[in-house]
Amino acid sequence: MQLKRLLSLSLLCLFISLEFATAQTKTIEGKVKDKKDGSPLIGVSVKVKNTTSGAVTDFDGKFQLKVPESATSLEISYIGFKTINVPIDSKKFYEIFLESDNTSLNEVVVVGYGTQRVKDATGSIASLGTKDFNKGVISSPEQLLQGRLAGVQITPASGEPGSGISINIRGTGSIRSGNDPLFVVDGVPLDNGGTSGGIDNGIGSSSARNPLAFLNPSDIENISVLKDASASAIYGSRGANGVIIITTKKGRSGQGFTFNANTSLSGTSKRYDLLNATQFYAGVLNAGADPVAVNKGADTDWQSQIYRTGVSQNYNLGYGGSNNTSNYRVSLGYDKVAGVVKNSSLGRLTGRINGSKTFLKDKVKVDLALTGSNVKNKYAPISDNAGFQGSLVGAALAANPTFPITNPDGTFFDFSGTFNNPAAMLAYIDDSDNINRLLSNLSATWSVTKNLKYKVTLGLDNSKSLRYSYLGPNLPQFTGTTNIRGVNVDQVSGNGRGVEQNLKLSSTLVEHTLTYDAQLANNPLTILGGYSYQNFKNYGYNKIASHVKTAGAMPSSMSDFTTTTPVFGDSTKSELQSYFTRFNYSVNDKYLITATLRVDGSSKFGKNNKYAYFPALAGKWKLMNESFIPKKVFTDLSLRLNYGQTGNQEFPGGVAQAVSQRQLDGSVIEINAANPNIKWETTTQYGAGLDFAIFGGRISGTVDYFNKDTKDLIFLQNYAQPAAYSYRWTNLPGDVINKGLEIGLNILPIQAKKFSWEVAYNMTFLKNTIKNFGSSTVITGSINGQGLTGAYVQTIRDGYPLFSFNLPIFAGYDNNGYAIYPNDAAFRVSGSALPTFNAGLTNSFAFGKWNASFFIDASTGFYIYNNTTNALFTKGSLKNGRNVTVATAESVENPLNAPEVSTRFLEKGDFVRLSNASIGYTFDTSKSKNFKNFRLSLSGQNLLLITKYSGIDPQVNTNKQLNSIPSRGIDYTSYPSARTFTFGINASF
Repeated sequence: MQLKRLLSLSLLCLFISLEFATAQTKTIEGKVKDKKDGSPLIGVSVKVKNTTSGAVTDFDGKFQLKVPESATSLEISYIGFKTINVPIDSKKFYEIFLESDNTSLNEVVVVGYGTQRVKDATGSIASLGTKDFNKGVISSPEQLLQGRLAGVQITPASGEPGSGISINIRGTGSIRSGNDPLFVVDGVPLDNGGTSGGIDNGIGSSSARNPLAFLNPSDIENISVLKDASASAIYGSRGANGVIIITTKKGRSGQGFTFNANTSLSGTSKRYDLLNATQFYAGVLNAGADPVAVNKGADTDWQSQIYRTGVSQNYNLGYGGSNNTSNYRVSLGYDKVAGVVKNSSLGRLTGRINGSKTFLKDKVKVDLALTGSNVKNKYAPISDNAGFQGSLVGAALAANPTFPITNPDGTFFDFSGTFNNPAAMLAYIDDSDNINRLLSNLSATWSVTKNLKYKVTLGLDNSKSLRYSYLGPNLPQFTGTTNIRGVNVDQVSGNGRGVEQNLKLSSTLVEHTLTYDAQLANNPLTILGGYSYQNFKNYGYNKIASHVKTAGAMPSSMSDFTTTTPVFGDSTKSELQSYFTRFNYSVNDKYLITATLRVDGSSKFGKNNKYAYFPALAGKWKLMNESFIPKKVFTDLSLRLNYGQTGNQEFPGGVAQAVSQRQLDGSVIEINAANPNIKWETTTQYGAGLDFAIFGGRISGTVDYFNKDTKDLIFLQNYAQPAAYSYRWTNLPGDVINKGLEIGLNILPIQAKKFSWEVAYNMTFLKNTIKNFGSSTVITGSINGQGLTGAYVQTIRDGYPLFSFNLPIFAGYDNNGYAIYPNDAAFRVSGSALPTFNAGLTNSFAFGKWNASFFIDASTGFYIYNNTTNALFTKGSLKNGRNVTVATAESVENPLNAPEVSTRFLEKGDFVRLSNASIGYTFDTSKSKNFKNFRLSLSGQNLLLITKYSGIDPQVNTNKQLNSIPSRGIDYTSYPSARTFTFGINASF
């Protein structure tokens, strides 16, 4: 019922937004050119001054616009050029020339609760538009900016479509609470949930999916990243890890229909060099085993049995426009992303409405942003923590190449006591979900006076996820039982199993803001004040079924089983109430100051620490406007200073109180001990930045130093059992310090009439250290494999970076092929999973109607623990009849050597990658009656990887948490990354 009401209200607002003014108008036309060489400028904004009525120039720089008879002036603006006003007279055609200012200083960036010109921004804010986004198969918004911005590191969990992500802005500051930034979509802060991770269905559990996958990347106009405390403090308790603001596309005059379609082909970027049947026979013999006993006469490439060429499709249709009092845009999108592993895919259907309407002579403005999406994931049986026999990828890597896929009668060959048959796993495991999400934002702005505006916003975010996993009874060797809250569920083999997971999330946002713009001593002053309330509800319920009704039948419904557990699950609720203010003042356009204060109250904390205060202060000195700066050298020169505090409350709601959990046998256990004194995790950050442009703006850039100190670390402390409670949330002593240097450069080596070349480069140096932690040591990074139960590889301790690897040092093999570990195999810290250097380089070219670009990114100073090699690729595996790599078979290792965790499996993750390349051609449509624009493009992703890492890809992060402490930089039979080629068509009508 609530959904129907919301849709009815949204449609009503849309109809209102489509209403056109009836005032007397006239039509004018014109052409906008570059003053330097007379070339036409595409995409220039032409609008009637002080109204929302406008148009955008086409490929030939032409525009057509209906204007009121009373209109007196046109405002012409374009990024990189000076904005001008053109008087409206009796002419019907206007030839307009724009002068380049060779900088993007007049570009407007989105900040918290408003916008700012780049040249007036006192904080560290980075912004990307559609022109700079990554191209190709983009399944979620963060992929648009991956590698493109200094200080922003994005690491996918794997290459699976829609897989989870880790996003860190200026380092990792928290041990247990969330490290991901806050995402704000059209003014609504998101709850980073809405997806089911997957309880253990017999092959291990999997991580939660990407919470941003519900958004259609083609709907996004701009992404702004607020990096320092002065920029993000307006979001207070949710800005400790930075803020990413996503702005979707709005309607413009003359926009009409837009359509784009893409078809992509994807394959594995790399495969392991495994032994074929002949090599395997010789290797088993060399390892001291009987090759005849394990030789079944086939020659099977098991990697080819699970991998495929994925064919993906993407279609987007949009329609938009505007007039003097309204603008609107409606879009539909459909994606079908086929993964490179069989039985894996992501399907997405999205619809979006953006509308705006002014009333009462522009005194009141109503804005609506509505997104509805349906995402359907199909999962291959790949998990984070499958045991010795592994999930699908592990089974394929270890499978004996002499084993056939099927028996002569067509049944799957039984591997009997080794790993599972990968083909049987694909046939007898069916795992998929269905996620519906509705995100809406309705706001009204009232211009109370010329200087004062009041805005009220209502935001709703509702998500429902339903996941079904079915395992057939014909799966051999799935003989383990699963204990669910005190009740054992029988083995899969012979019985089958079904798992149903339901997850409902909802969030309601109400905000009120007052904005005052005035002049103080002839200098601009802006004061913002506001109140925000947001609640979050999370309700999950699940059940597990076993024993199929029909012997040997593959189940397709929970009703196909005879035994079902009672429904079980957990729910949480939390509320966040905030008061905030921001003060912006500029003196003589030389000295700018921004002061911010936010007060947050959260129900997650105990009664003693519900509220916290988060102040920030930033200043900017526009040296360019001083007389002593040589204007012939500098086009821009500014110095920025900032200081501020932000908070983190990203941990489950209600845990400050005692929490109990009902078991399926009817008993109740106490799981969380109350802690009324738990307090906010707080990050204090200070920094300095320099913005510059020289040689007429041909070279411009920013340099930023930052220092972040996070303390009162929120931590889940487990109690040794037996005890009255399982765990307790508390604050650990110590500081996590991230300090570093960011550099961003934009260079225009060539700017000619027919050819241009633009270079964008960014790099980040980062140092992460834990201090004042005392003698405490926190362990994480569990390792899977035969004989590795209870093994871990990472520790968190004083004086070292987060996610440091603590391992015995491997010093090679002795003369008998046994591992050598000096100093009695003492553990030593041997590097961290966190990179110390990241860089990105983009080259963009335009030649006539052709354009091309390529993007290279690099990361160094970090390590990967290769759990795949540790668990599978040892001489002992070969002796036991399991396949290995050629390098393993040729090693001097003794087959009886124990594969203990050590630096033997710790590898440098340094890499350089050609991540993205594209080429496109835009046709001349000036004489076409049907097309305003028509463009063809070809792009490639993950085209070349240079690294010494022996695994598939060093950009991997399998979830190997231990005691709920996150891990980083561990690779275990991960879903491989893909190499993708995409052909695209873009058209407007």
